[in-house]
Amino acid sequence: MRILKETPQIFPIVTVQILPTKLFIPPPIPSLVSRPHLLKELEEAKHRKLTLISAPAGYGKTTLLSEWVPHAGIPLSWLSLDSADNDPGRFWSHFIAAMRSNPSLQVNHEVEDFLDRIQNNPYPENKAA
Repeated sequence: MRILKETPQIFPIVTVQILPTKLFIPPPIPSLVSRPHLLKELEEAKHRKLTLISAPAGYGKTTLLSEWVPHAGIPLSWLSLDSADNDPGRFWSHFIAAMRSNPSLQVNHEVEDFLDRIQNNPYPENKAA
């Protein structure tokens, strides 16, 4: 593994065009197979700071969330990711847009400061040794 100690020149900081479709929550599918035990897990997860849902493609992550979101009762943002989002500038630009797309989110000053720093420099130096 190679750890970069400075911003490589091959990653210029550029303005990333935000793709609005990446920020839209997909509508629920009428003929979906409901998974009540996973919906219950999501309800319990509402009290956590972060929940990661991970599974291979085609296992129903988006379907599950699109079923749960209308009944969640909490402010949230959506960001669909693909392989192009491995670029830090693209990822963080879309992440920031997703966080700021919902005015109901209670983003505190520390988070806003973090988002501003990332937006101004999506390729920070890696401090790990």
